[in-house]
Amino acid sequence: MAFNKENYEEMEIMDEEEIEEREDGLNVAEKTAADNQETINQVCCESLLTVMQKELDVAREREEQTLLYNAEYAEEYEVLFYQYEDRLDNNVKFSLNLEEAKREVEPKTVTFLSRDLALNHLTNELAELKEKATSGSRHEAELAEYRIRKLNEEISNMKCNIHALNEQLLKGEIELDIA
Repeated sequence: MAFNKENYEEMEIMDEEEIEEREDGLNVAEKTAADNQETINQVCCESLLTVMQKELDVAREREEQTLLYNAEYAEEYEVLFYQYEDRLDNNVKFSLNLEEAKREVEPKTVTFLSRDLALNHLTNELAELKEKATSGSRHEAELAEYRIRKLNEEISNMKCNIHALNEQLLKGEIELDIA
């Protein structure tokens, strides 16, 4: 094709039309790219919101679990605390009972020891009287026998008293062990 003015104008017009079409195409492409970017941004935001919502849900669930565990721990602690207080009260009562028992046992022990000493003394006196009875006169023998019977009665009574004191002491020790 040879160059002429008409051809040039037509070509120029075509070029302007083509340029407009191309510009429209570019505008559409830019608009599509912008729309695509907006869609991408929107999808990203929605994904981020979904992730954040899931993280928030997980955090809330953990917080609820923590609160439940704390409540259970508080209840268990309270039970243990009351058990500790009860044991402490029982220990104080036991200690007081032990002190009381010691105060009761001391005089009984003194009484027991004094009666044991008296029993030993009476046993020695009985032995002396038996010896006198075998070596003395009839009147002295009768007096010695009478005195021996009386001493035997006293010894028997003292043995009963000592036995009763022993039982009381054992009973006190058993009560202390139980308390």
